[in-house]
Amino acid sequence: MILLLLACAGGSRGELSSDVVSIRVTPEDSVLEVRNGQPADLSFQAFATNPDGEEAPLDLVSWSSSNLSVGEMDPDGWFQSVDSNGGVTEIVATHLDVQGSVLLTIVYRDELLLDGLPESLVQAWPDTGASLGGPELSYPESGVRVPRNVEGLPFIWDEGGAGRVYRLRFQSNITDISVYTQQADYRATSELWAQIAAANRSGSVQVSVTSAAWDGSSVTDLQAGFPIEVQVDRLDARGSVLYWATSERGILRLPFGSAEPELFWEGQDGAQCVGCHVVSGDDMVVSHDGINGVFSVVDISDPEDPVQVVDPQDNKRFTFKTVSPDGRYILGAGQGQLTLYNLETGSTVGERDIEGYVTMPDWSPDGQDLVMVRVQQGHKDDWGFEYGEIIQVPVLDDGRLGNPEVLVASDGQNNLYYPAYSPDGAWVAYNRAQGAAYANSNAQLWLSSRDGQIQLPLDAANQGGGLQNSYPRWGPLPDDDVLWLAFSSKRQLPWTTFRMPQIWLTAIDPALLEQDQDPSSPAFWLPGQDVESDNHLPVWWDR
Repeated sequence: MILLLLACAGGSRGELSSDVVSIRVTPEDSVLEVRNGQPADLSFQAFATNPDGEEAPLDLVSWSSSNLSVGEMDPDGWFQSVDSNGGVTEIVATHLDVQGSVLLTIVYRDELLLDGLPESLVQAWPDTGASLGGPELSYPESGVRVPRNVEGLPFIWDEGGAGRVYRLRFQSNITDISVYTQQADYRATSELWAQIAAANRSGSVQVSVTSAAWDGSSVTDLQAGFPIEVQVDRLDARGSVLYWATSERGILRLPFGSAEPELFWEGQDGAQCVGCHVVSGDDMVVSHDGINGVFSVVDISDPEDPVQVVDPQDNKRFTFKTVSPDGRYILGAGQGQLTLYNLETGSTVGERDIEGYVTMPDWSPDGQDLVMVRVQQGHKDDWGFEYGEIIQVPVLDDGRLGNPEVLVASDGQNNLYYPAYSPDGAWVAYNRAQGAAYANSNAQLWLSSRDGQIQLPLDAANQGGGLQNSYPRWGPLPDDDVLWLAFSSKRQLPWTTFRMPQIWLTAIDPALLEQDQDPSSPAFWLPGQDVESDNHLPVWWDR
């Protein structure tokens, strides 16, 4: 059989008159390098093979690129890259039902010069020849996972001495970004994470620091530290974290993508604790004066102008509360008793009796169940009890509560408290510690499956003991790859000499959950906080 090529309209060289059994694309797997403002292009050619094994150029094909975030193909086989990020794409040539393809890797390179350092430093800096024993990254911890839009995540490393310059390098198969600085820290922008995660479903980047002596013309005495790995989620984290800050005597709001928190709500005359707060849709419910507090409801439909719509009333008191998923009711717990309130008016609907002393309720996202703490023995209050167990209570059609079931039983040693449903309703995060619930330095983060069959400590997020890892609260669902969990912790920040509770975040991997493995990643500090403030009670709002 002979391969015949006939002229065709539109400038193509021909069409294959016999059957095409395979298509070969050239060049084979290739790499393009791009820089900001400097896209790259590459021409591809298709070759057809007939049943007799004969091969000839084939122009009558349609071209496509599998990853439009890195570039596009034109009808003639030219690929034009973007100039903002790297990635991997499959270049496909199709003739009828036959396809041929190659992989094209686009590597994004960039150099950022800080502190007035000259461009000549980049040219003088060698990529090889560094000895070990250089600066080590003290923060973040290797294996940390961050959202694509986190702003101002700090990287902190050991000082190398006077006259040293540093190269902080972010490397993957699609990214090679270097930051040159004279400081021993750098705060990464959300733009950098977007470049890393643009084409990866869950991008992983190696981060390393090299120090050197720089005399203005030459680089000597290169010393490299061990690299760490950072995972960047392919999607942005949604919404804001609302947390209680003692420095402001109010609730601060820190939207993702911002490195500057804003005062969101404060107590009357700035003298009240309003930190026990929950959010549902356009409403926030706060308790005033801590454990003795009356409650109010705040309309937060306009985040720039929250308005109190239900005034505090002295005869309606509770400490912990939850809001029904349909936004109709508040269920408050005070002095071991549950009471249902109308969200719009604050009026009492009625008490909801549960055997035992109960506190810290949380409503499931589907509205079918409540999870809460039942104090088993010893001192009984809403805060400082010592023997709590986690129970789950069905919500009946008529609004009454069914018979409770023990979700996580007390073993007579550990105290279980602060339960919270995940946004998909499949898991409950809670605290486990020996001793009183309030400000317990030994508090650890745990997860329970909704049926109670799986109990997992979040070892990576806990980072050992003595850190007061408390009050876990979930972020809204971004995708199927990750669940985000916020909590308060006293772990040491590298640039501080003291431990104040701050808001930290960890990524929860659902795939590992299904394998009964620790699903957490090392936690990262929520950037933008005042490190001298006592920050608690992170509530993740989807706005």
